[in-house]
Amino acid sequence: MDLNRFNLDELRKELQMKKEVTIKLVQEVLSMASGISYSCVSDWYESTFCNLKMNLIFPKHREVHVKQPAILWLCGVHLRSNEDVWLPEMMDFAREGIPLASIEYRTSNKANFRQHW
Repeated sequence: MDLNRFNLDELRKELQMKKEVTIKLVQEVLSMASGISYSCVSDWYESTFCNLKMNLIFPKHREVHVKQPAILWLCGVHLRSNEDVWLPEMMDFAREGIPLASIEYRTSNKANFRQHW
């Protein structure tokens, strides 16, 4: 490699150049907290326990400790195996400023509701 053909001063200037970039905010920035355990329930004939989990999606920039409505998102039983399929719709609500919680739940074949009445 022939280093004589490079002007080292010009090379140093190029490496020290900084370019300032301005990014325009096109849509609301969202935050997601996933896998939050909200309950521990008996499972498999009451011989084990499992955690029921929830996911939260909310606008990143918001007023702290201000009460506001939220949406509780419950998927139908046939779609519970892949809740991520609804993520775009959930994000639409969050972009409008509405916090959203999607929760994991047990169906009646796993939970004995008579014991809770």
